Parts: sequence; structure tokens; C-alpha cells
Amino acid sequence: MRFSAAIEPIRQPARRSAQRSTPERLPGRTSLNYTRDGGEYWAHVDFQPIRSASGALTSFMAICTDLTERKRAQDVAKNCWAMSICISVLRTIQRLSARFNYTLTV
Repeated sequence: MRFSAAIEPIRQPARRSAQRSTPERLPGRTSLNYTRDGGEYWAHVDFQPIRSASGALTSFMAICTDLTERKRAQDVAKNCWAMSICISVLRTIQRLSARFNYTLTV
């Protein structure tokens, strides 16, 4: 697991309005990040509030998930789909050209 930045706890006490309005889980974020040697990786970060025993908001916790392999698989699937469309169009053109005795030249 790789992290692009360190997450620090909140040092100031939370306000009452923030305590009431903070949901138990905040929306995550997916972004393209870079390692120190310049390599790319996709990461999804989820944020969760940390509360004291009394229910007061004290800090947030970030959970980082590496999505690089999933993104690569999606790209491969997208490319395969586009290639299958091209192949089906070419086969249709070949069938039509054979039907009308037309020779295709590329």
C-alpha cells in the first residue's frame, strides 16, 4: 500500500454544529497519484470521522486503497470492446463485398 500524503489528526476541538452535521462516513475520492520515482498509481481514499466516547468529533481517519490493477483491467476491457466493434464492422463489410462481387483493397 502506498500513500501520497500523511494524514494528521485535527488539533483544534470541533464545533457543535460540525459534530451534529458530520455523517458517519464521508464520500471518498479517486485520483491518479505518483510515487517518488515517478510511477503512476490510482488510489481511492475514504474518510471516516473518529468520535470520542461521548460522541464528540475528535479527528478523521483516511483509508487508502490502491486501484491500479482495477483501472488497468478496465482499460483492457474497454480496448477489447472497441476492437470487437471494429472486427464486426470489418466482417460486415467483407460479407457485403462478397455478396456484390466487389474486391476490397486496403
